[in-house]
Amino acid sequence: MEKLRQLIGREAVLQLIGLKRTALDEAVERGDFPPPVKMFEGGRKSFWDREEVLAHIEARFEARKKTDSKVTKTKMKKRISK
Repeated sequence: MEKLRQLIGREAVLQLIGLKRTALDEAVERGDFPPPVKMFEGGRKSFWDREEVLAHIEARFEARKKTDSKVTKTKMKKRISK
Protein backbone atom coordinates (compact mmCIF):
# COMPACT_ATOMS: atom_id res chain seq x y z
CA MET A 1 0.00 0.00 0.00
CA GLU A 2 1.33 3.40 -0.96
CA LYS A 3 1.98 5.84 1.86
CA LEU A 4 -0.24 8.92 1.82
CA ARG A 5 1.48 12.27 1.65
CA GLN A 6 0.99 14.62 4.55
CA LEU A 7 0.43 18.11 3.20
CA ILE A 8 1.28 21.20 5.20
CA GLY A 9 0.38 24.80 4.53
CA ARG A 10 2.60 27.84 4.11
CA GLU A 11 2.50 28.82 7.79
CA ALA A 12 3.69 25.36 8.87
CA VAL A 13 6.52 25.50 6.31
CA LEU A 14 7.53 28.96 7.50
CA GLN A 15 7.67 27.70 11.09
CA LEU A 16 9.82 24.73 10.08
CA ILE A 17 12.36 26.73 8.09
CA GLY A 18 12.29 30.03 9.97
CA LEU A 19 11.94 32.27 6.93
CA LYS A 20 9.51 34.99 5.99
CA ARG A 21 6.89 34.51 3.27
CA THR A 22 8.83 36.52 0.67
CA ALA A 23 12.07 34.61 1.30
CA LEU A 24 10.22 31.31 0.87
CA ASP A 25 8.64 32.47 -2.39
CA GLU A 26 12.03 33.62 -3.71
CA ALA A 27 13.68 30.31 -2.74
CA VAL A 28 10.95 28.38 -4.58
CA GLU A 29 11.37 30.64 -7.65
CA ARG A 30 15.15 30.06 -7.70
CA GLY A 31 14.63 26.32 -7.36
CA ASP A 32 16.30 26.32 -3.93
CA PHE A 33 13.24 24.92 -2.17
CA PRO A 34 10.60 22.34 -3.18
CA PRO A 35 7.66 23.93 -4.99
CA PRO A 36 4.17 23.83 -3.51
CA VAL A 37 1.17 22.09 -5.00
CA LYS A 38 -2.33 23.44 -5.49
CA MET A 39 -5.18 21.10 -4.71
CA PHE A 40 -7.54 22.67 -7.21
CA GLU A 41 -7.10 24.34 -10.58
CA GLY A 42 -7.05 28.06 -9.94
CA GLY A 43 -6.80 27.44 -6.20
CA ARG A 44 -5.10 30.03 -4.04
CA LYS A 45 -3.88 27.90 -1.16
CA SER A 46 -0.46 26.26 -1.47
CA PHE A 47 0.60 23.02 0.18
CA TRP A 48 3.94 21.26 0.57
CA ASP A 49 4.68 17.60 1.10
CA ARG A 50 5.94 17.45 4.69
CA GLU A 51 8.49 14.73 3.90
CA GLU A 52 9.91 16.76 0.98
CA VAL A 53 10.36 19.78 3.23
CA LEU A 54 12.02 17.72 5.97
CA ALA A 55 14.26 16.01 3.42
CA HIS A 56 15.28 19.40 2.03
CA ILE A 57 16.17 20.64 5.53
CA GLU A 58 18.20 17.48 6.19
CA ALA A 59 20.01 17.86 2.85
CA ARG A 60 21.03 21.40 3.80
CA PHE A 61 22.52 20.11 7.06
CA GLU A 62 24.38 17.35 5.19
CA ALA A 63 25.76 19.91 2.72
CA ARG A 64 26.90 22.06 5.64
CA LYS A 65 28.70 19.11 7.21
CA LYS A 66 30.65 18.58 3.98
CA THR A 67 31.48 22.28 3.74
CA ASP A 68 32.46 22.47 7.42
CA SER A 69 34.71 19.45 6.93
CA LYS A 70 36.49 21.08 3.97
CA VAL A 71 36.92 24.34 5.87
CA THR A 72 38.36 22.50 8.88
CA LYS A 73 40.82 20.61 6.66
CA THR A 74 41.90 23.87 5.00
CA LYS A 75 42.41 25.53 8.38
CA MET A 76 44.46 22.57 9.58
CA LYS A 77 46.69 22.70 6.48
CA LYS A 78 47.29 26.42 7.04
CA ARG A 79 48.22 25.80 10.69
CA ILE A 80 50.60 22.99 9.76
CA SER A 81 52.31 25.06 7.04
CA LYS A 82 53.08 27.92 9.46
